[in-house]
Amino acid sequence: MNSGNGEPITSLTSPFESIRRQAEDGSEYWSARELGKILGYTEYGKFQNAIQKAETACKNSGQAISDHFAHVSDMIATAKGAKRRVEDVHLSRYACYLLVENADSSKPISAKPLKELALLSPKTCQLLRRAETT
Repeated sequence: MNSGNGEPITSLTSPFESIRRQAEDGSEYWSARELGKILGYTEYGKFQNAIQKAETACKNSGQAISDHFAHVSDMIATAKGAKRRVEDVHLSRYACYLLVENADSSKPISAKPLKELALLSPKTCQLLRRAETT
């Protein structure tokens, strides 16, 4: 595909939006394992501290943690072709925002995910305003 002048169109999909998934009911979610990689975590275990902090922030904002953080176990393929169960968390956009806010500040988090998270739905913006006033 090209832009009409012969030059290829560069993908405008950001890393944050590229890992967005859609549930069977049509709702969007993000995998904590994938988001952790984007935020600079090399090990999921180390990202779990940020998840716990984000869940606390969610609760403190008056929101139900279960509305934004769904703890699941997924089957993944190993290098030898076998499958194994790993834990993950399916995140709402609001949960992603909270995770970026609570991530390790020494990680090389780019401004891009923060800018993307600023383009939130009206409902999420209301949640954020409520969270900031508590």
